[in-house]
Amino acid sequence: MNTLRLAHRYSTLLGVALFCCCSATMTFAQSPTDKQEPIAKSIVKGRVVYDDTDRPVRRAVVRLIQGPSERGRDHSSATGRDGSFVIRDVPAGHYVVWVEAPGLITPMAFMKLGEHGPDSWSEKDIKANFTEVETDGTNTVEVKVRAKRGGSISGSIKYQDGDPVVNAQISVVRRSGKETTRIISGISPSTLFSLATDDRGKYRIFGLPPGEYLVAVVETHTAPDRSYSRYSGEDFFTSDSLSTYFYGATGKLQDAATVKVEAGGDLRDIDITIPDLSTHTIGGTITAHLDGRPLPGATITITSRDQEGWFLQGTQQISTDERGQWSLDGVSDGTFTLKIQPPSDIPVDGIEGEPPADPDEANPQQRKEKPKRHFVAKQTEVTVTGQDVLGLATELAEGASISGTVDLPQLPEGLYVGVGCTYENGKPPDDRSNAYSYSGGQFNLQGLEAGKVHLGASVYNRQETGKQYYVKSITLNGRDLMKEPLTIKEGESVQNVRIVIAADVAKADVYLLDHEGRPIARKNAVIVPAEPSAWYSADAVFSDTSDAKGALHFAGAPGEYLVIVPSPEDSQSSFIEFVRAHAGTAPHIKIQPGDNKAITVTLPR
Repeated sequence: MNTLRLAHRYSTLLGVALFCCCSATMTFAQSPTDKQEPIAKSIVKGRVVYDDTDRPVRRAVVRLIQGPSERGRDHSSATGRDGSFVIRDVPAGHYVVWVEAPGLITPMAFMKLGEHGPDSWSEKDIKANFTEVETDGTNTVEVKVRAKRGGSISGSIKYQDGDPVVNAQISVVRRSGKETTRIISGISPSTLFSLATDDRGKYRIFGLPPGEYLVAVVETHTAPDRSYSRYSGEDFFTSDSLSTYFYGATGKLQDAATVKVEAGGDLRDIDITIPDLSTHTIGGTITAHLDGRPLPGATITITSRDQEGWFLQGTQQISTDERGQWSLDGVSDGTFTLKIQPPSDIPVDGIEGEPPADPDEANPQQRKEKPKRHFVAKQTEVTVTGQDVLGLATELAEGASISGTVDLPQLPEGLYVGVGCTYENGKPPDDRSNAYSYSGGQFNLQGLEAGKVHLGASVYNRQETGKQYYVKSITLNGRDLMKEPLTIKEGESVQNVRIVIAADVAKADVYLLDHEGRPIARKNAVIVPAEPSAWYSADAVFSDTSDAKGALHFAGAPGEYLVIVPSPEDSQSSFIEFVRAHAGTAPHIKIQPGDNKAITVTLPR
């Protein structure tokens, strides 16, 4: 795979992640509705100029992007030599104009990047820095886009002996109070290539909004004795380094020096020297909690706590041997997170499967394999301070299981069912493959940790023609599991759970009004059941952005709901905490089975 193709691949990856993940404040589970697809005949045209000089921005990509209600769409064009552009066949909606050219500030710079890509963006920053347009699906909108130049940070990376560090990975971390977030300023090839040092060990990151930043560097290929399964050149964007070096001659995030970037400024000589440090070995044993059996084939993923939550963070992986033991050398001082993924091929003792199938047998797939044990993934930390850390003993709990049946109407083609669960903290199991299961009217969730579990189910529509089904009941021996969680013990097998799917979906156009009775357009809102136990079910939660008339097109289970509009001040760490914080003041609506009506909701000031 050549480098240009690789850059295009990662540009596409980041672009897709942006359109699939971003929202103006917080992103929640979203349910499709049956509203008609708007006519896509609007035209957006105009000129793009530099905000500081009024000169044209030439040969730049121009995109129209929205929040989460219109996922995966890309309406784009490019500017000519005079900065003019035309984008055709634009559906009705409200859009932010994204201009991608080296040195320009893009919405990507205001994205909050987590481990898996963009999570959210700041509506306040988007409105302050980018042009917005409104289309009705038939009109022509002409606009002058003023593109803002970002600042830049440049410098060189050297080893202690003065040699340049080539192909090192550069991270720019935005600091806002105590919060630090790694940012990527754009998705063009030139921007992505700037994340690595050149043959002289030099770097230059551009397109940065004004603000305070930390600069960090990590090496690549720090574990040369381990095999690499990546494509050639793919490690340009990744690192296996567990050590991070910050500007300010420190390896610790909290001690890093802050640099201030001005609008259009060019901050130079932000140099970092990678010191010669002594390294150590860490290691231990992974065993089963219930019987102490060593667990071969467990996978340990190791990351630095100073990179915790970063997008494209440095990681190393190692597996346990036949005695359940593992060790990793070349580790510098620091605190590291160990994420332990259990093996999947440990058999249940005392239970035999059927003998190997005869190749000539008519249907060998019907033979039963020997049952396997399921364990719960675990996360722990280790701190290295000047010496080896060996003998780390980690026990993995035996996973519980929940199984049962799903009763549902005959589903048309394109619809399918998923059964899943979340824990009391609102998070799913670490191993997502254990969190979602369904086949032929039966489901079986395995590898679950002990404690309180909230069950849920969803009917998914590949064609997205509208929500037609909902979860009517989840019961176990007469207990209503939609109103109370199920408590499970380590290794317990809970059977005979019954889930009923119904088709009498309730529908409503929920109109958001301000205190003077005016429609509130383009507002993100969440509609959740008033019953707190239902907040854990993704199928029961609806989120959308109000249209030009202030309407949210709801479809879901009959019942009583809360209408919540997130605010920029929301700082809750989980969706459950977010809903709980708003539940006391949120307006209530009630929808009956088979309803298809309009409801007005007046939001508080």
